[in-house]
Amino acid sequence: MNTEPTLFDLSELINLSDGNMEFVQSMVDLFITQSEENAELIKEHYEKGDLGKVKAIVHSMKPSILIMGIYSLKEDISSIEDYTRRNENNAHLSELIAKMEESLLKVSQQLKEYHVI
Repeated sequence: MNTEPTLFDLSELINLSDGNMEFVQSMVDLFITQSEENAELIKEHYEKGDLGKVKAIVHSMKPSILIMGIYSLKEDISSIEDYTRRNENNAHLSELIAKMEESLLKVSQQLKEYHVI
């Protein structure tokens, strides 16, 4: 049994879907796919020094992260956006990106184990 705390809260998504659990499940599945792909793309573009693309990807992920109730990433996402907007590539940005990638992978794993329907 997994004793790690749940890193997501689907209550807002369930509310917005008017309780349509098939829709919720499809959104969860889409989030898993997209977050894993985006985490890899962010890492790739960061390593290339392309902070503009990092910023664009992170910005595009923000609404889905919030709707999936991944509140632990809210501040980090905003910080990554701030650093990349100012084109500041530093150790803290690197740490934030690594933390975000790790968190997204953990959330994806938890969501894979969580069955809405």
